Amino acid sequence: MGKVFGFMDKDREAFLKIKHEEAQRFIDPKTGKIFAHMVERINCPVCDVDDSTLVFEKSGFDFVQCRSCGLLHVNPQLTGEVQDSIYKESKTAEHWIKVQKKAHEQTWNIEKKYKPALDELARLRPEKGYLLDVGCSIGQFLDLARTDGWDVEGVELNADAAQVARSEYGLTVQNKKLDECGYAPETFDVVTLWGVFEHLTDPNGILADIKKVLKKDGHVLFFVPNGHSLIIRMTRELNSTVSGRAHLWYFTPATMSKILQNNGFKTDVEFSVLPQIHEIEHFLRYHTMYREPDILCEEEFSIPESLRAGLEDYIDENKLGYKLITIAQNLG
Repeated sequence: MGKVFGFMDKDREAFLKIKHEEAQRFIDPKTGKIFAHMVERINCPVCDVDDSTLVFEKSGFDFVQCRSCGLLHVNPQLTGEVQDSIYKESKTAEHWIKVQKKAHEQTWNIEKKYKPALDELARLRPEKGYLLDVGCSIGQFLDLARTDGWDVEGVELNADAAQVARSEYGLTVQNKKLDECGYAPETFDVVTLWGVFEHLTDPNGILADIKKVLKKDGHVLFFVPNGHSLIIRMTRELNSTVSGRAHLWYFTPATMSKILQNNGFKTDVEFSVLPQIHEIEHFLRYHTMYREPDILCEEEFSIPESLRAGLEDYIDENKLGYKLITIAQNLG
């Protein structure tokens, strides 16, 4: 078997280092928690109640589970004003652009994320149409969708990423929030959010904004960390996608369907990707996440090859993969 974490090159390591360093400025050294003036308590966006139990802590943030619907989320969380300032000016965003521009990263995104989703969108909407990507970053998905026959446009809050999308891909991208862009009602056939929904302090608010610009029978696509996934359930605070500053919500198939239903959408397609069998085996051997094994002995725990395919099938069938892709239709 090759490297377990082959994606951990120097640029991604630098990104994670800066991400960790930036997170430290939010922590009150007296309490070990986030500074009180930077956070606010919130209600579960699915149930609209603040009734939860603590599951674990990480980097000064509490990760809790709603007692009513089971949504794993951060509470209290950084205020919207603090979050906006981070995405506009953060050095993390600058390093993330470097990661996204690497050839192997783009190939991985296409094979593991974008292509399976575009295949499903083509099945649902064979006539294609006008597609908006919210939080489009440097525009790689938009470029691929355009090649696939869609008319495309993007929205990206980070000015540097938006400029890359314009200059290197020739895309139309507004450097604003969706509700500030001035789109006419029912403009788009499809709206996509790749790794965006989990960052937003008001997920119900963005769903309302999407509903305004989406056609009555249009579709919205989400790619989010899967709170139902086997690897996140096992590794919890040790997992890199678990970030109280950046990732606020860890939707499951059930909670995603519920919040969409609450806002007038119906889930049409839902599947998980990235079963992470090698990562699970690595962790169960007492190795450190995101670091290659550094012991010489032959560990006795292993998942036999004869079981790997079956385990991967089980993860896929039960939507237990690392990331969740949901496509829902606007009910009007």
